[in-house]
Amino acid sequence: MSTYFINTIDNLWEMSFGNTGNIIWHDKCKIGIDFDHSINLDNVYDFDFKADDVLCVPVANNLSLSETYFSKRLRKLHGINAKIVLFGLGVQASLKVEEDLDSFVKNISGSKKRLFRMLSEKCTSIGARGEITRQCLYKMGIKNVRVIGCPSFYSNLIYTQKDEKISINNKIKKVLLNYSGNAEEIEQLKNLLGEFPECKMHLIRQGGNDLLEEEKIESVIFNDVDLWDKYIYNADFDLSVGTRLHGNMIAYLNGVPTLWIARDARVKEVCDALKLPYLLPNDLEDIDKFENYICSDFYNDNFYLHRKKMRREYIQFLEENNVKHKFDGDNVNE
Repeated sequence: MSTYFINTIDNLWEMSFGNTGNIIWHDKCKIGIDFDHSINLDNVYDFDFKADDVLCVPVANNLSLSETYFSKRLRKLHGINAKIVLFGLGVQASLKVEEDLDSFVKNISGSKKRLFRMLSEKCTSIGARGEITRQCLYKMGIKNVRVIGCPSFYSNLIYTQKDEKISINNKIKKVLLNYSGNAEEIEQLKNLLGEFPECKMHLIRQGGNDLLEEEKIESVIFNDVDLWDKYIYNADFDLSVGTRLHGNMIAYLNGVPTLWIARDARVKEVCDALKLPYLLPNDLEDIDKFENYICSDFYNDNFYLHRKKMRREYIQFLEENNVKHKFDGDNVNE
């Protein structure tokens, strides 16, 4: 039996579709997998897989109403004679999707429903980013689903849980912004952070639309995750905040207290699953609520207990799918 990691983004920079956060989830997903081969999705027909081979396929927010480039390419797995593991599958929808999941599922194309039903039959279980995705798959007739959050979350938790706890105080001087180019939201964040008199804001761009010309904020952009990691690790930020799921995730992974702004179901379901701290866009209108939340201890003992629980959940997901991994099983029951 061999384990294959399937690169669903072949050229990490060119194929990031204007969102370099795709580079983060793809790179971080690989870290805990003890794969024998790393191959590109477009080349799967070049390999003679055995029935017990395992193909690890990161799929991200492919559960959407549109026919995405990723979902089209996933059809290449249709005739593959091997076991398939889909991990990190999530919805791409607005926050209102929870109000009427039936309508959302009804409007997913028949071809996409058939695709995921076909893939589910090749999986022991599908790793979903959150409960919204699990419920959508259930309504599509797919029951073999385990909620694991985003696999990138576990890239620092391979061998041990004994890392230094994250803490925050009210002396916020250096803030990393991760946002999606929404002028109204960034203006709200600037006003809220302006309540901290010594605060200086920095921006890591994840696409061409992330920085409006009139914004006078120091900004950088990365096409290499190692450089991205090193920049954040050495910058000594007091806080990371914004709407970008993986721009905030890489900050969290480097020990920066991080607050997500959940402007869509994609971010909200990951934060709910992993108990990551987040606010909704409407919360940005309340300065007192924002300040109180920023200065609260949201990385408390309950967060770390839940993180251990979800780490065990992720390891169990990998093992039930016969995925060789680098996690130390001795720490699973800490």
